[in-house]
Amino acid sequence: MSGKVTKARKPRVVKRVQSVERAMQIVDLLAKAPRGLSLWDLSEAMSLAPQTVQSILRTLQALEIVSQAGRRRPYHLGPYLPRLARTWSGMQDRGELAREIVTKLSGELGENVVLAELRGSHLYRLVEVRADRPLSVRSEDQFSSYVHALATGKVLLAHLGQEDLDDLFGRLAFERLTDKTIVLPEALRRELERVREQGFAESIEEVALGIAAFAVPVEDADGGISAALGTAMPMARLSERRQAEVLGRLRQEAIRISRIWGGDVDGTRRISRNPN
Repeated sequence: MSGKVTKARKPRVVKRVQSVERAMQIVDLLAKAPRGLSLWDLSEAMSLAPQTVQSILRTLQALEIVSQAGRRRPYHLGPYLPRLARTWSGMQDRGELAREIVTKLSGELGENVVLAELRGSHLYRLVEVRADRPLSVRSEDQFSSYVHALATGKVLLAHLGQEDLDDLFGRLAFERLTDKTIVLPEALRRELERVREQGFAESIEEVALGIAAFAVPVEDADGGISAALGTAMPMARLSERRQAEVLGRLRQEAIRISRIWGGDVDGTRRISRNPN
């Protein structure tokens, strides 16, 4: 086994767009002003010429992000933002809908179970249930950025479109956590192809020595894969029989979660495939 350490790639520096930042500043200012703000109020708060602020406001009005009752009236947040908030809230509700299933599965397996989705280049836990036993794997928030090494992360990467995957690869650091972590982009691409083909991902001592993790995709209401259901355990409890048991239960519960999310259950065959 090679002990050579590969130097981590530096994350790509993202160029910030000034007009977008100014638009978000307007949204933030209006969110703090229930009675609204005039063009002059916004111009003064942003230290910008009124003409500059007005051109941004016109675009935001066209998108219904801000609104104005009439000429010379104050600006307020528009109807688009409540719609966006409801969409975001619905995404959070997905976790609550699945919480009972995840909790029960954790109790049956006696292991920590997590339901996660990808947000940007980080893993976000919709639900996480920790097993109540002396020897268990405790997840750490610091690992949320190591999607290339996590079983749940691999599942989500494997089901991204090619363009999105290429973009994300440009932002990942591919940090080596153990000598088994896959840090070469082309090697990870091959691993993701294998994950798509077999219908599950594994991470054997890639995040931490002595820890094994498995995950399967969860189909959403649109027929896409936007979440992953996974578990981790000490290597001391891992065997071929245990792995088969864990993957079988993960697949069953992934289908149940898909059902309560309104997914096409018949379309979940790819996540219930027998890997043997």
